[in-house]
Amino acid sequence: MKKVANKPIISAPKPLPKAQPYVKPIRTQQSKIEEAILWNSKLAKSEYTQRRMTFGAYTNVQIKDIPEDYIKWGILNLNTEWATMFARELQRREPKWGKI
Repeated sequence: MKKVANKPIISAPKPLPKAQPYVKPIRTQQSKIEEAILWNSKLAKSEYTQRRMTFGAYTNVQIKDIPEDYIKWGILNLNTEWATMFARELQRREPKWGKI
């Protein structure tokens, strides 16, 4: 007597789920500020060039990409840690300005 192997029953594959259209997230000014603050919190304090602005015309722009005129304005008009960061960035760009 020969043994007959049981053949597996093959069923049709399940249909794939219907593709959903991509919805581009809306970035508000507040969400840009929050992203910049999150980015800055992940950096070491000495990494001034990688920090991003969290306010003003250059929100979410890295300090190294900000125009020199804005940096000089920030040094003269801000009394926060931003003035120090701007001063260090200006020193990086123009070593003749000396150390703080």
